[in-house]
Amino acid sequence: MKSKSFGVKLWLYFTLFTAVIFCALWLVQTVFLQSFYNQTEINNIEKSAERIISQQTSEELDDIIDHEAYKNSLLIFITDTDGQVIYSTDEHSYKKRRERPGVQNDNQHKPEIKPQGRQKGAERNLPDGYDDFLVKLSQSKTISYEDDTSYIYGARLDNGNALYISKSLGSVENTVGILRSQLVLITLAALVLSFIAAYFISRRFSKPVKAISEQARHIGDENYTSSFEKGFCKETDELSYTISKTSENLIKAENYRREFFANISHDLRTPLTMIKGYAEMVKDFSWEEKESRESDLDVIIKESDRLTELVNEILDYSTLQSGTKKYDMQKSNISELAKNVINQFAALAEKNGISIVSSIQKDLYAVCDRQSIARVMYNFIDNAISHSGNNKEMFVSLKNRDSKIRFEVRNLGQAIDEESLEHIWDRYFTKKQQKRNKTGTGLGLAISKEILTAHNAAYGAESAEDRGTVFWFEIMTC
Repeated sequence: MKSKSFGVKLWLYFTLFTAVIFCALWLVQTVFLQSFYNQTEINNIEKSAERIISQQTSEELDDIIDHEAYKNSLLIFITDTDGQVIYSTDEHSYKKRRERPGVQNDNQHKPEIKPQGRQKGAERNLPDGYDDFLVKLSQSKTISYEDDTSYIYGARLDNGNALYISKSLGSVENTVGILRSQLVLITLAALVLSFIAAYFISRRFSKPVKAISEQARHIGDENYTSSFEKGFCKETDELSYTISKTSENLIKAENYRREFFANISHDLRTPLTMIKGYAEMVKDFSWEEKESRESDLDVIIKESDRLTELVNEILDYSTLQSGTKKYDMQKSNISELAKNVINQFAALAEKNGISIVSSIQKDLYAVCDRQSIARVMYNFIDNAISHSGNNKEMFVSLKNRDSKIRFEVRNLGQAIDEESLEHIWDRYFTKKQQKRNKTGTGLGLAISKEILTAHNAAYGAESAEDRGTVFWFEIMTC
């Protein structure tokens, strides 16, 4: 495995993560264990005190105190302000009382709670420094502090008596020693297992990445068959799908490019051949004859114009795709614009025996680049005439629909199949099923698409055998 490969890096990061986890575990279980232990015990003492204080008027107070003392290993006293013991217990007293013969539960035997002397007759002696404790408690509702080995908590009850709770905070050095011995073995075993697990996990994760990398390496290759195994995770499946679609699009683009160069070579060769041929005819034969010379020169001019139109169309599309096209957006009368474009085709339609039926709603306005929208209309009508087939009737309409101006061009020629209809707006695409009756680069509809997209206009094409083919776009009115 290469040192900078995805698998090696994943293995290293996984191993590092394991090491960090065990370092944190060592710190918690050894270095900070005493602090955690002390804080936990202090929290338990304070919670026990809160429960006792909240139940200080309960008839079961002695049972509650005994239970807290036994559960948390506490020493508890209740005394008056003079230090007279009213009640005292610890974990051992509670256990002894529960184990007395004949005692079934705490409610069957309760020690008599009555004042006892501080020394004489007391069940246990008050702890050292209790007088200081009472002095501190007299100055505050609750107090808490630590002496050499214990944590002490005190509170004044509602009846004026003093609640004293203490617990020894023992050392955990012995426990730490045991944990260290265990952690050494556990850490070594876990690191070995993590190395092995990380290795197999890294291989499992790197496998689809390698497959996608191989897939990307052959992107655009027509004869490459992808063998990516899906199902590992959603992201790799989506990435593989994206690469596959990109490869398909690149192959299509390459096919379009080849078709374009084939078309453009033919379309450029024809006018160039005619220009050269007629120029030679002028030079060799018709130079002295004015009528023939004028006729030959007209052909040269016409073919030169065709050549210029082809080149300009290619340059215009490049400008539109690069995003450098500057649109002159202003309020325009779309109705008049449509009429002017239709009139441009009057002579061509008459020459080809095509009848253009128009339905133009008056005074429809939109904010747009007038010249660009006119070009889209021109391309739609020109495309309809070129593919009108044997049916020589076509329809052009412009109307207001839901605050949008809809422009439609319909011919009744051969329908466009669904596969071609999906790519009709692609650059360099020409419909092979129909014989072209005029030259073209296959950029007309692609240019229209770029213009309409820049105007945020909806557009589309629909085709059916019984209804012909419709090209349309919608632009907002103003």
